[in-house]
Amino acid sequence: MKIKIFFSLRQCLVSLLLLAGCLFCFSACTPEKKLKEGEYLLVKNKVVVDTKKSLVADDLVYAVRPKTNKRTFGLFLWKVGIYQSMLDNKETKERTPFQSKMRVKLSKNAILLDTLANDYYKEQFSKFRLWMQKNFGEEPVLLDTSMITYSKAQIKLMMHNNGYFNAKVDNNIVYNGKRAKVIYRVEAEQPYRVNEIAYIVNDSSIACLILRDTANCLIKRNDIYSVDVLTEEQQRIANRMLNRGYFYFSKNYIHFEIDTNLNTYSLNVTLVVDSPKYRINDSTLVEGKHRLYKINTIEVLSDFSEWENTGNMDTIHYREIVKKRDTNDYVIHFNKKQYYKPKTLIYPIFFKPGQMYSDRFSQYTYDRYADMRNFDFIKIAYWETNESKTDFTADTGTVNCKIQLTRSKRRNIGVDVLFKNTGARIGLGGAITYTNKNIGKGGEIFSFSVKYTHELQTDSTGTHFRNFELGGTMSIEFPKFLFPIKQQNIPKSFRPKTIIQLGANYLRQDLYDRFLSNLNFSYNWGRRLKRDRTTKIDHSVSVIDINIIKMYADDNFDEAISQYKFSRRILEKYRDHFILGSTYTFNLQSGKKFAFRADFDLYGNLLYGIMSSMGQKSENYKNDYGQYVLWKIPFASGITTSVDFVYNIVRKKKQDLVFHFAAGVGVSTLNSLSLPFEKSFYLGGSNSMRGWRLRTLGPGGYVDTSAASLSIESVGDIKLELNLEYRFQVYKVIHAAVFADAGNVWMLRKNTDFPNGEFALNRFYREIAVSAGIGLRLDLSFFVIRLDYAIKIHNPVLSGKNAWQHFNWKNYADFKTDRSIVLGIGYPF
Repeated sequence: MKIKIFFSLRQCLVSLLLLAGCLFCFSACTPEKKLKEGEYLLVKNKVVVDTKKSLVADDLVYAVRPKTNKRTFGLFLWKVGIYQSMLDNKETKERTPFQSKMRVKLSKNAILLDTLANDYYKEQFSKFRLWMQKNFGEEPVLLDTSMITYSKAQIKLMMHNNGYFNAKVDNNIVYNGKRAKVIYRVEAEQPYRVNEIAYIVNDSSIACLILRDTANCLIKRNDIYSVDVLTEEQQRIANRMLNRGYFYFSKNYIHFEIDTNLNTYSLNVTLVVDSPKYRINDSTLVEGKHRLYKINTIEVLSDFSEWENTGNMDTIHYREIVKKRDTNDYVIHFNKKQYYKPKTLIYPIFFKPGQMYSDRFSQYTYDRYADMRNFDFIKIAYWETNESKTDFTADTGTVNCKIQLTRSKRRNIGVDVLFKNTGARIGLGGAITYTNKNIGKGGEIFSFSVKYTHELQTDSTGTHFRNFELGGTMSIEFPKFLFPIKQQNIPKSFRPKTIIQLGANYLRQDLYDRFLSNLNFSYNWGRRLKRDRTTKIDHSVSVIDINIIKMYADDNFDEAISQYKFSRRILEKYRDHFILGSTYTFNLQSGKKFAFRADFDLYGNLLYGIMSSMGQKSENYKNDYGQYVLWKIPFASGITTSVDFVYNIVRKKKQDLVFHFAAGVGVSTLNSLSLPFEKSFYLGGSNSMRGWRLRTLGPGGYVDTSAASLSIESVGDIKLELNLEYRFQVYKVIHAAVFADAGNVWMLRKNTDFPNGEFALNRFYREIAVSAGIGLRLDLSFFVIRLDYAIKIHNPVLSGKNAWQHFNWKNYADFKTDRSIVLGIGYPF
């Protein structure tokens, strides 16, 4: 890719002057100007390891203290310069009051007096200096030789903890005027590796449980010794014991004995599990055994905040019948009014009275209550019963459980605002969402939202209306599976939900109107992985998904259709139709590390089979094109699948490098010649190819000569998209980003309406569009306001070298129309 930039001599001079002015401003804030004799500004810490085989070679610099000052754009010590410039040039000393003449009016007579007064203006300026230093400055980090000694010790300790017991650390200081750089040089030597692993477990009651699990031990033979691995193994065993009923077990009962006397750069590790000590009187401790604990009683406080304020609670005893045989008893406390049905509060609990304690089941219970989105505060507390405390010699103890819940605000109204500017087109819009929780005392969530957007276009004739969209969605979410599935037959680890949604959307384009109504009934469920609690898997099945689309074409639209002689394939997208089918969605997400989503959509095929099985009678339900119709509306049929993958390549506290990949393919079947508009793929807009407006890219290398008169959206049967975005913090909640987008959509088969729009292996790579840009974000944690500016780098509708964007001042007006400015909520992926 080549981007040519042409400048005139005058423009070059202006640019050089601006650059020189910027450099002068930064140099004027040179932070070392006000340093005293013998003071040096520490500008860099560097750690050099003689072998890159060390796993901690890149992490050693984080052990060095002090940390250097932050640089603006990675180059300038701007904050330090501000801090230094706000210092008083004179030596710090106590201000002395000065004599001044003041005219004081006493009664009706003015008297001139000599008074002592503080220097008010100097004092205020001093406050301004402090304010500037605190909010925009940063105190310079100076070279401190005592900290060098400390840093060397920390580096050596870090190497020791990672198996390099004989590592040596040296340093040297490089001076450059009043600046200093410290270089730490590490000789790693040969690392020590694990030779053998042994176990000492004095408590026979848990010995078999630990020894049976040695295959999953994180400490492996021939691995380099690492304190971090030992710590992880401690926690792994502790978690296993907590999940097996050992309520008081912790990693503090585990320690390691290391034998390095082998003289072969190897060591033996002995894992020792200590036995607990019990106090039988005020001064005597005796060694005992680790005990299993069973759950005695379970209490639920549904109004914990109100109980804290009043201390008064009503109580009901609830008995749960499981599979007509087993019964579980619970105690529910509430304040005056019972807001939830008892079974609604009991169903999320993964454990029951008489069951062994499990830390994992407690976490599952917490997650299930959180999934209900009905509570602001959730706490699950355990305490040992008095009977169990006095009988510590018993093999089994008992604990009571109390679940404390605080209801969240029942009604809520949310507002979203959207603004975008693409070329000469301005888009404005917004959405209002009303939410009502627990409308049927079963934890249900009812929501109703209204969305409005419209676009204005500015040209030589002025600003005028372009398109308009208005939609509404009403849904209700149940924290369980509804009919015909019985709750008792569903594992609670599934975390089930049922969602019923009804929606309508009205869209007015230049030459046609589209009205879409939708009904969806879906089941959602998922779970977190046992070993990695940050990784979760979610499934969603839309059992019934109905979409009815009504088209209202303008007379000019029909005239343009006949003029350009579009085939039936494209006409199907702009005629009345409805879609009846089912969808399945799979989600896999691991915190902020990665997210994977796969969708499979099957629609119309079953209905086609039913219609065709009617034999000769089915001919009565066909239109002029041979399509089956219901209520005089043809239904679409097809299969669509897509994947979406997001991976955070670099994850640091204040910067991220995020990669995004999306692909999809759809095939029309049986009752359709082409994919319906709602099932087709498209790109452009604020969340994909940001250099193009929504649905204006592709398909393939097709050049739309009729777009000015038809405004037919660019959609396809195949989608491919790649995105790369670097995000970094600028100042507190202000973040920035640099991004690049690449992708396109294609038709699956040749289509006379879209020449060069089909996917072809020998040329598809030349038809991949590329855009790039910069963005500004206001990251407030709970939501993000995003402003992106993108330009087209490679436009596949142009041929040859002209497809690559060439910028020069002469074609600046054309270049400006290719830019896109988008204001949105949340990150694009």
